[in-house]
Amino acid sequence: MKFSDKLHPENWIATKLKDVSEIYDSLHKSPKYLHNGVPMIRVKDLKEGFLKIENPAYVSEKVFEEFTNKHIPQKGELIFSRVGSYGITSYIYKDEKFCLGQNTVCISSKPKISSKFLYYSLISPMVKEQIEQFVTGSTQKTISLKNIKDLVIMVPSFKEQKKISHTLFKIDEKIQNNNIINETLEDLAQSIFKHWFVDFEFPNENGEPYKSSGGKFVESELGMIPEGWNVGYLREICFLDNKKINLDRTTKNFNYIGLEHMPQRNIALGRWESSEKVSGNKNWFNKGDILFGKLRPYFKKVGITAIEGVCSTDILVFKPNNEFEKEYLLLHLIQDKFIEYTTSTSTGTRMPRTGWDQISRYRIVIPNRSKLQAFHKVISPMLGEIQKKILENLYLTNLRDTLLPKLMSGEIRVGEAEEEVGPCLEKVN
Repeated sequence: MKFSDKLHPENWIATKLKDVSEIYDSLHKSPKYLHNGVPMIRVKDLKEGFLKIENPAYVSEKVFEEFTNKHIPQKGELIFSRVGSYGITSYIYKDEKFCLGQNTVCISSKPKISSKFLYYSLISPMVKEQIEQFVTGSTQKTISLKNIKDLVIMVPSFKEQKKISHTLFKIDEKIQNNNIINETLEDLAQSIFKHWFVDFEFPNENGEPYKSSGGKFVESELGMIPEGWNVGYLREICFLDNKKINLDRTTKNFNYIGLEHMPQRNIALGRWESSEKVSGNKNWFNKGDILFGKLRPYFKKVGITAIEGVCSTDILVFKPNNEFEKEYLLLHLIQDKFIEYTTSTSTGTRMPRTGWDQISRYRIVIPNRSKLQAFHKVISPMLGEIQKKILENLYLTNLRDTLLPKLMSGEIRVGEAEEEVGPCLEKVN
């Protein structure tokens, strides 16, 4: 059965992508990258959802002008990957200056076609099936520009497009807002950590900033520290949990977190998958444990879990010796100084790894018990809210993924979907 032969409402029209959009291919070459400049979005930077520019390559203004000679990506347009991790569609959610690297295309909807509807069409199972049929190559799978243009989508009236995309977009915006809240909470937690334990301006017994109010300091091997505090090793506030699960000896599926699921410079671990496709020994973790990516530690993959499950053996599972030390431990592990230490003491050239032996010997300032408990009281609710938002996003993602194929095929209409979406969004507000 051809795609266009599948059952759809009779007023929906099977249309090729090239007839409802302009498709701009990127230049087929790699430019010279810089340490700063204009961001260039490459295939590795794309994830399904709203485009997020983080840790991109940078190019000069001259290269930017060369790569945007035909088209400058705009808010509301789509970026689609062609090679390697092919078929990923990102929606440009806000105005940002960037250009596209090779193996990507920019898709701009024509009049009477909603760009949001086009986005949901491209991530729908119906179009994903076509993409898989068009892909060629064994080692480096590719979908050609011609085949991208020939992808078929079902197009209802413009009014219906707007209704469908509005329903789905409300869910995605809530997911996006939760991500922003988590980033804000992390930034706030880091600021408080720095204020208390780097600047030593934690509140004294009168609620005044300790250092500015004349608090007493003593000399230590790490410099001047507040009186009553000590210098020790990281192992004095945490331990490595080495519990293993052999997936070859169980039929049970677990939540699985690999290094590919861990974001860089973000403690909210919001991605995982089923363990059914992985095998061998894996590390076990509980909800609230701290995970640290030991392979190439300069990628700064550190975070707190909202679920229990198993993870790659290239991920270390840390637990605090005392619950009130968890926040101090986590925020220590994401400090640039600690990442630099783990990077410099890693072994291996191409794929450097750190380990518990090096990490456990990292020297830290250890505050007194009362100050750690006070910090725990301030930061723990923030981490709890981050975990809550992660689980909300899981719920919302499942809701969207359930409604998406039904709405995009016309199996259910917007009115039916709204009856389900409205209460669900109220539930997580």
